[in-house]
Amino acid sequence: MPDIDNLEALAKALDVSLVSLMRGKTCDEKHISIQDAEELVTNTIKISKETSKLKKGFWGSILGIFGIIIVLLCILLLRDGKIVMYSVASIITGLIAWGIPIIDRVFLKTHYVRRTMLVSVGFAFLSVWIQFLDIKNLAYTGNWSAIHDTINVLAAVVIMFCIITLLLNFINIKTHD
Repeated sequence: MPDIDNLEALAKALDVSLVSLMRGKTCDEKHISIQDAEELVTNTIKISKETSKLKKGFWGSILGIFGIIIVLLCILLLRDGKIVMYSVASIITGLIAWGIPIIDRVFLKTHYVRRTMLVSVGFAFLSVWIQFLDIKNLAYTGNWSAIHDTINVLAAVVIMFCIITLLLNFINIKTHD
């Protein structure tokens, strides 16, 4: 079920009447009764609200998982401190980068989608920058074996964060327009 805000534009794009779209079948009727119109609108609003609740529940669960991961990472940071500082900071900023377009699209529904994308991509790049700081720190201390052991995994993780961030923002922009 499309978002109720998009019904009129969707009917126009499909070259069908709003009534035909809401009924789910072509209608040749020029006029419908007030009772039929009210029933169509009521049913459409009901279905839209149910779909919205499911969508919010799903994405709310994803954000909840992000929150749990962040809490666990903070506990790890408190326990192991400097050893995991860069990795924890990078993962947290990456999760924030993912959460921003989800929160904007599903919960806030702002009209500042491109600004939201800039903030989200900014956090993704911050995540990458933190990883480069980690590499710089390891190189400065002469820990070449740690760099060698982690560079391939690090590159894969950084690429994954960036691709998923861009994908979430692209979806946010496309579903907004």
